Amino acid sequence: MKKGLLVLILMSISACSTLDFEPIDINVEPDNTGVLDSKADPMAGNNERIIDEARQDGRLERN
Repeated sequence: MKKGLLVLILMSISACSTLDFEPIDINVEPDNTGVLDSKADPMAGNNERIIDEARQDGRLERN
């Protein structure tokens, strides 16, 4: 029984070793989005508005 199981395991291992796998091709393209416009980002636009209002009120000094 043990010899038959061992032969079966060895046959399955040898069957797996004869498979022909193709290499995985990974193409990475550079990100061409560039710098995002702060006006397109609602959070950045909101931050700029808050800073501008603080400068107008005198709460924030210009550097």
